[in-house]
Amino acid sequence: MGDNDTRAEALRIAFLEAKRKVAERVGTHVEVMTGMSEFALTRDEVRTYAAATMRVEIVEEEFLLRDGAFAVRVKVRAEVNPEDLSRGLERAARERSALEEVTRRADAARALEDRAIDLQRRIGEAQPEELPEFRREQAQVLRSLEEVQAEHDRRVEDAALLGEQAMRFVEAGMTRDDVVSLLGTARASRQNRAGGSLYECWYYGGIWIVLRDGVVTCKRTRLGYSQRYGGDCNCAGIVGTGEVFR
Repeated sequence: MGDNDTRAEALRIAFLEAKRKVAERVGTHVEVMTGMSEFALTRDEVRTYAAATMRVEIVEEEFLLRDGAFAVRVKVRAEVNPEDLSRGLERAARERSALEEVTRRADAARALEDRAIDLQRRIGEAQPEELPEFRREQAQVLRSLEEVQAEHDRRVEDAALLGEQAMRFVEAGMTRDDVVSLLGTARASRQNRAGGSLYECWYYGGIWIVLRDGVVTCKRTRLGYSQRYGGDCNCAGIVGTGEVFR
């Protein structure tokens, strides 16, 4: 922290820098976990999408004196829903427009973060007469960042809410139209045929709705390939184990 930094400003900048570091670590983990070749995406594209589905929060903060100057230390926690990420990467590989939209939002957020960090450095080194202008710009940049973060959080929360609604309200016997009227268009879908029937799987925030010939037969937290059904869209498994639900 510089002489001109406030605790609130220093904490916000520390959070931005911590979020960047954890995003890099999450991106590296995702590369190993998914295998980039599976989605035909570049390393940067995988990392960008991982960051877009990541939720980060401060779990610990500490202000301390280090080498005669005040410093701030933050500990953050990052959460990524693997199923949401996998579905997002599939869609990004299939629809470049989806990837371009995520990249556009990420680039805009990154530019604001860069400017906020640079302004914090300038404020720490500024002369008294320079401070008002730097602080005005910093306040504007931080407000813009808050708006970007709020939109990001809304998207993540909307996905989670869809999953909760799917688990709570979708029941066996409902039709395609019933599901769409309740939850809207699925975020991703799969289908395969078996025994003369069409099996469709619709994804909503961590939950797969499985329909057989247009009628809901079960809900799943993940899909699994079944030779009997000739694909991973099915209701095979033990009901109530935490993976398959009626």
